[in-house]
Amino acid sequence: MTGSREKAVITGWDTVRKGDAATGGVLAAMVSDSEHRVVWVSLFDPAEYDAAVVEVPDNLVDIPAGGEAHQAWADRWALFVAAEIERRTVRA
Repeated sequence: MTGSREKAVITGWDTVRKGDAATGGVLAAMVSDSEHRVVWVSLFDPAEYDAAVVEVPDNLVDIPAGGEAHQAWADRWALFVAAEIERRTVRA
């Protein structure tokens, strides 16, 4: 998570190039503002070598600061990213 799109994209591609991507080789980067709101998300797929901007559902826009609320948000975030990856994965 970063505060600028440029940094998110650079960090995302650096992670992909170094082979540090999540299982399956795809990762997501997000940009949040000072209010801890998600304002931009991109998926990075080294197989397709593409970065796709993703629309964030309303229930993921506000990022709780900590505790159980933050953990619940992180769990929803992980499910969202996994679903987006599955939806965008081309099956042979």
